[in-house]
Amino acid sequence: MTKYFVIITAALLWLMVNLSAEECRSVPEIIKSIEEEHINTLSFREMVDFEYHRYHLYDKALNTVYLRLKEKIKGKKRDALISAQKMWIKFRDAEFKLFDQLYSIDCIDFRLMKVGNNIKVVRKRLEELGEFESLLDDHFSEGE
Repeated sequence: MTKYFVIITAALLWLMVNLSAEECRSVPEIIKSIEEEHINTLSFREMVDFEYHRYHLYDKALNTVYLRLKEKIKGKKRDALISAQKMWIKFRDAEFKLFDQLYSIDCIDFRLMKVGNNIKVVRKRLEELGEFESLLDDHFSEGE
């Protein structure tokens, strides 16, 4: 059962990083609806495994969108993006350390909550970069 959800999530995230920014807007909602409909059929251990895999897929999608966005812009805009991403990575790392402390008891419930929070942080940044890319595609040409 877990492989089914991993494959669907991976396929949707692949679409998200390979479609235009505008076409990608509905993908997170599709993923969420699939997860909400079927997540209750998994054991806790399968859910934790699924969530860790899903985190890595979101992280990979984030990196892909960031690199694509970085290629689209030049000059000061590109420098600002790089600087902001470096600062976001520091923020992400601090958040993850906080989650490590909050969920330091070794139990499945806490592992599930921790990785769920990690996903929220990465997914939010992915959505932000997607919005930036959409703005560029809609209002600028050739990374002006």
